[in-house]
Amino acid sequence: MTTRPRRLNAYLEALPDGMRSFPKCQVRGEVLDSTLEWLAEVDGQPSPALRDWVRSHRPLGRAMEWVPEVLLNSVFLDVADQGYPSDQSCLDDVYRRQREVYKTTFYRALLMVLSPTLLTMGAADRWKAYRRGTELKVDKWDKAGASRVTTATLIHPPGLYTTLNVASLAQALVAAIDAAGARDARLELLRDGAPGETRFRLLYSA
Repeated sequence: MTTRPRRLNAYLEALPDGMRSFPKCQVRGEVLDSTLEWLAEVDGQPSPALRDWVRSHRPLGRAMEWVPEVLLNSVFLDVADQGYPSDQSCLDDVYRRQREVYKTTFYRALLMVLSPTLLTMGAADRWKAYRRGTELKVDKWDKAGASRVTTATLIHPPGLYTTLNVASLAQALVAAIDAAGARDARLELLRDGAPGETRFRLLYSA
């Protein structure tokens, strides 16, 4: 399935300096590689606006150690444009793909000893291991009746992420919480964040 790159084009047009925007915001190259593999799975190729950038950051067919997060965000939106008729269908596949990752031997062993609470407590450190120029802060868990609840704040330059980019990160986190044994996990986007802050509320049944 290939559609007009409306999500990608809107993102590129909104960037203050095009693909050179936010140069201090970087992500590890293997994340870009896996997203490009996903693009190939939906029978897509990088859009013309991205081809030179993809090529320059994958000189030997694999990404360099660190790549611009703007490039990663753009490739993800390219996947959404070329492979999915709606945002929700794309997010559903984000969740499905992440759950498949957590079924591998390594993650199964890890999740056997990590509760959903412990998993999210380490989320900020895992974020630092894979990203530069942005920060994830996770508050302590509280009880809310039969549920547990926490809030998280993603600190980033305004304009780095689209709503769909943020929602995909949220879906990946929900998939991890579910894989660790949570029931009825859900993540809500809060509207009270300051510019450059995206806040979430995460809940699951204990």
